[in-house]
This record gives sequence, structure tokens and C-alpha cells, in this order.
Amino acid sequence: MPEIFLTKNIFIAITNLVLLTGFTTCKKQSLPQVASAVSLTDFESRLNDLGKQSNIPGMVAGIIKEGKVIWIKNYGYANTQKNIPVTNSTIFHLASLTKTFASTVIIQLVNENKINLNDPVAKYGINLTEKDTVRVIHLLTHTSEGVPGMNYKYNGERFSLLSKVIQSATGEAFDKLANERIIQPLGLQNTAPSDMILAAADGFDSITLKQNTAQGYSSNGVQLVDYPKSFSTAAGLTSNIDDMLKYASAFDGNSLLTDEWKAKVFSPMISNDGKTLPYGLGWFIQSKEGIKITWHYA
Repeated sequence: MPEIFLTKNIFIAITNLVLLTGFTTCKKQSLPQVASAVSLTDFESRLNDLGKQSNIPGMVAGIIKEGKVIWIKNYGYANTQKNIPVTNSTIFHLASLTKTFASTVIIQLVNENKINLNDPVAKYGINLTEKDTVRVIHLLTHTSEGVPGMNYKYNGERFSLLSKVIQSATGEAFDKLANERIIQPLGLQNTAPSDMILAAADGFDSITLKQNTAQGYSSNGVQLVDYPKSFSTAAGLTSNIDDMLKYASAFDGNSLLTDEWKAKVFSPMISNDGKTLPYGLGWFIQSKEGIKITWHYA
């Protein structure tokens, strides 16, 4: 899957490639084991090669450092049939990056004592078959299956149950809270649900969103495919590079989460038997070349 990396110095890349495996069932769990680029030119070249090797018709990448955008690069086409190039305005489907928005909303609600991460999910009307108690934190960290809290297993369908947690705790749908708590405060004018009915209800110009959205392609980069239209805490937001860089930058400050909560969100889950798992509260948490990296794929 295309990946989105966020660290203190943040890199974001989004593409218009739709893998046939689907958004919510992607199993990739680790970073590519390659050495870092030695220069920005090398980095640009690697991204270009990656796009060609992966049959990606078009993509855009950006780097933000200390709150300032220091680099953006557009590659290829948003629509190859119509020769429409990718620009900073091109809207892509964020797919599983939606999980990070859900994590932020949930942690804000936890901070307001509206949700408790240790609550059994049954409290929110969710009935699962595990023998032991499944809690909210288990859904948020992909540790709900088998013996809850013991093993990490990425499962978008389980993560999507957090939509019901939010609805039950607040009486409001996730899309509305994401809009009120993240999208509007940060001025993300091109970040909206892929479901145009929801987008319109949240006050977005659905016609403009459609016009600026990149065409989806299969993994061969040729066959046209439609994006999934479902929306939940697991997937369904769309956005462009400018909005995503604003979103990334917000985590350097306290506009979304306090320092105390960021420390918890960006810490790996520890299993029941003391193992360090690769996922925190809605984010992958790993190290590469001695640097802590917090990231998520689309």
C-alpha cells in the first residue's frame, strides 16, 4: 500500500493507485529495509522509481520541517486518459490514514471523560466472540482478536467498530466530529468524506471535490476502478497534499492533542506478556536507523 510517514520532520506521500486487495484488509506491517536517501535529489529519484515500479499513475509528496513546508513534488497524472497532471490541488483517497483522524477524535473524547480506553466494547453496544473482555484500547491498537491485548493483528473491520463507540458515547457520527474537531479548526478545506452525501451534509462543495479527485486505478496502473464508497473510523476520508501537510504540522503543536496524550498515542502498545508491538493508539510506531518513526499507510 502507499505509505504516509510522520515524524518530527514529516514526509507525506499520497497516490491514486487503488490496490485490488482493498483498503481495510492491507496486511503490510513494516517499513522497507533500505538505507535512507543521501540527498533530496536521491530522494526524488527514489520516489520516481517507486512510482514506475509500482505502476502508480500519479502521486504527490511533501516534507514539512518545524512547521514549514520545505518541499513538495508532483509526479504523473491524476487521470491518464484525460492527461490531467497531479497538482497540489489533486484530491486522493486517504483510505486507512482515516484511522489517525479517528484516533485523534477518540483521544479527545477520552480527555473529556466521554470514553474510557479500558471500557469493555460491550458498553457501547458492540458484541464480539472473544472469550476474554475486548476493550476500546484493543480495537484502537489492533489487539482485539484471540486473547485481547496479547497479539497485534491489523484488522480494518474491527477498527471500524470504533465508529459505534464514538456514536454511542456522544450521539454524534464520526464524520461530524472529525469535521468539527479536526478539519474545520485546522482549515482543511479539501478534506472530506468520500461519501458525497456525508460531505455535503458536513458543508463541503461535493461538485468541486469530485472535479479535483484523482481517478482510481488497479495495481497495473491501467485498469480504471472506482474507489470504495463506505465511510467509517477505518477508512473513507479524502484530501490533498496541502491539507495533509497542515494536518501533519498540527501534531508538532497542541492544537489537536496535549503533549501528555501525544506521548501516549505515539508509544507502541505493550502486549499482555510484555512484548513491544508495532502499533500505538491509531499509528504505527517503529524505529529505522535509530530514529523513531510514527506513520500510517493509505
